[in-house]
Amino acid sequence: MNEFIEKVARMRRMQNKYFSTKERHYLVASKEAEREVDDELKKLGKTVVSAEDRQEQQRLF
Repeated sequence: MNEFIEKVARMRRMQNKYFSTKERHYLVASKEAEREVDDELKKLGKTVVSAEDRQEQQRLF
């Protein structure tokens, strides 16, 4: 979880830098960081869905 928080913090820093400077390299870094956060959220979503599936399967038996 700590790694995820660090990724989100980096993403926000890059976004803030881009919006305050409009420098292209901050935009590129911001988009890269956002992709990393999105990937982590997708992994988390799969984990949550898997846990829900397991609960539902347990109710069936």
